[in-house]
Order: sequence, then C-alpha cells, then structure tokens
Amino acid sequence: MKHKILIYSSAYPPTIHGAATVVRNMAQSLAAKDLSVTVVTPGLRNSTEDDAGVLVKHFKAFTTNKLLIFIILTITGLRCSLKEKFDLIHAHGTVGGLAAFITNVIMGTPYIMTFHRDDLYLSSIRNSKELTLRLVNLIVARRARYVHVPHLELAKRTSQVLKIKYSKLAIIPYPVPIRFFLNDIEEFNKKTVNILSCGLLIRRKRYDLLLLAFASLVAKHPEVRLIIAGEGNQRRYLQSLSDSLGISKSVNFLGEIDESELIKQYHSCMAYVSASDSELFGMTIAEAMAAGKPIISTRTIGATFLIEDNVNGLLVDIGDAGELASCLEKVITNPDLAREMGRASRRKAENDLSLDVFANKYTKVFLT
Repeated sequence: MKHKILIYSSAYPPTIHGAATVVRNMAQSLAAKDLSVTVVTPGLRNSTEDDAGVLVKHFKAFTTNKLLIFIILTITGLRCSLKEKFDLIHAHGTVGGLAAFITNVIMGTPYIMTFHRDDLYLSSIRNSKELTLRLVNLIVARRARYVHVPHLELAKRTSQVLKIKYSKLAIIPYPVPIRFFLNDIEEFNKKTVNILSCGLLIRRKRYDLLLLAFASLVAKHPEVRLIIAGEGNQRRYLQSLSDSLGISKSVNFLGEIDESELIKQYHSCMAYVSASDSELFGMTIAEAMAAGKPIISTRTIGATFLIEDNVNGLLVDIGDAGELASCLEKVITNPDLAREMGRASRRKAENDLSLDVFANKYTKVFLT
C-alpha cells in the first residue's frame, strides 16, 4: 500500500529558486518512488494539477499576510486530511509548520519540519515580530517527529537555535533533478566567456562585490561577460554601479527568467559564481554542479558543503573582491581546469544530490 504524504508550503513553482524549488524537487523525487504526494500551497487561483505525479492543490492567494495564508493553508490541508488519511506531513517554513502543528493536534498525523532562511536562522532577535517568530518555531519544532536539514553544519546551528537533540535532526541534502541539467561540458565558446550568477538581487547576495571583482577581471579579459539572472530591490543600484565601473557593456541583467531559459544559461556559461554573505545551502550552486560547471563561491556554510576547494570549485573569503577576481581569472584562463572541476561537480551532484538518492534516504529515515 502506498505511503501518503501531505506537504505544506507557502511557496511552489512557477516561483523559482529558494524554498519553492526545494519543495518541488523533494515532492517529485518522492512521487517517482511511487509514493502518493499532495502539496498544498498558495497560487494565483484555486486549482488542482498534476506536476510529474505530484498532486498540487493551489488556493488563491489574495493576500501576502502570513497569518491569513496560514489559516487558508490549514483549512485546505484539513479538508484533504478528512478525505484521505495521510501517513506523514512534511511542513516547509514557519507557516507550513504551524499548519502541520494544528493538523497534528486535530488529526494526529505526524509531521516533519524543514526550516528555511527567513523562518529560523535570524542572526539576532531585533523586535517583537522576530521574537514571536522564534517562539512559534520552537513550539512547532518540539512537536515535530523530525527536523530535516541538508547538511551537518546546519544541523549544528539548528540544534543550537531550537535547543533540540541531534537525534531529532535528520540530515538529507536537498535534491536536484540531474537529468534536466545534463549538457556537454567538454567545449567552451572561445569568442566570449560567460560567467553566470543567479538569485534575488538583495543585499546579502553581494552582487555589488561581484561587480567590483568582475570590473578588475574584464579590464584584463575583455572577452568575458557576466550574466546575472534574477530580480530584487537592488537591481537599479547594481545597474548604476556597473555603469559607474564602466562595465555595463559586459554585464547582462536578465531579470526573472523561466526554468527553461535558466537551464540554457547554465549550459552556456563557463563557470558559476556566488559572492553571497550567507547561504544555508545554495540551490543555484547545486544546479550549476548538475550542469557540470566549476563553482567559485564565498565560504558560506552551504557552499563549503557543496564545494570541495580546488576539486569542483574554488572557495574565497566572504567580502574579498580581490580574491574573488583572482579565482575567476584562474578558471577562465585554464579551460582544462574548468573542465576537470566541472566533471567533479557533476559527479558530486549525481552521487549526493540526485532525486533518487534523496528519495531513498527519505523513505528509510521517515517512512520505515
């Protein structure tokens, strides 16, 4: 008899990157293992659709208020639970966790939690809103059967923040659909060299640092192009900065792009770069690895899990534009090194991050 899993999440594609991509990849990996997976999530309208074997129930999100989304999410999930008995709930984020908590109280269905950046890992509690958020997370985590994290360093941080034992933490890396990103990593375009970076254009992603590093790189290597995919509140500032640095003709801001275009960008770049101050995992880094690309990144806890320095990429100190520029130059001027690192990236992605690897570990930990 099929195990039935209900997933609560406040984000799901067509939103790309971040929690939405993580949730979709997890759900599809489990559906591929012949598990019955239902996702309850906000959407543009009320709808039910099949997404590669995953039953996705969207409810119309007429508001961005988290309290109202929590209420509608919980009601929708309870309706699903009344129609069929679920073996497990997987909740993502504080809103999903609170919905799972209520469902557990009413229906008795066990749940596991996956926290994401804005939900738990605040560097400090600065106001009553953040204090409330932390208290809710503590309550939700204490009642959960497990708290799921993608790697050991994040497990340590989660244990400290939530004051829970390691036995309650389940470490399973986030999955990536490897087959979508496969391409020929043997040849690079010799006329132009593309360096790719993707994500929200917000302060902690440090695209300003990346532009400073790129300015010194392109002065010596005018054939290099920096491709930036994503939107955010810093876009105008970053475009203005690229103008003032005299590199605007070598930098292409793509804005928000769909998944098919994103995959094309992964395929056409020679290397992937992240200058972020903080990444708990780094889904775009993982996707670039699946595409067989060398990675240059700052030493965030996510990057240090995904990247073995001088094997599938290069790690630089956070905030060091000079070192970032040097590492970019090292890769683009040495195609053989780029290919070798790219192959290592793909091997690691296939061995550690595939949908099949995730589903096998998931069922062993949570469903046996």
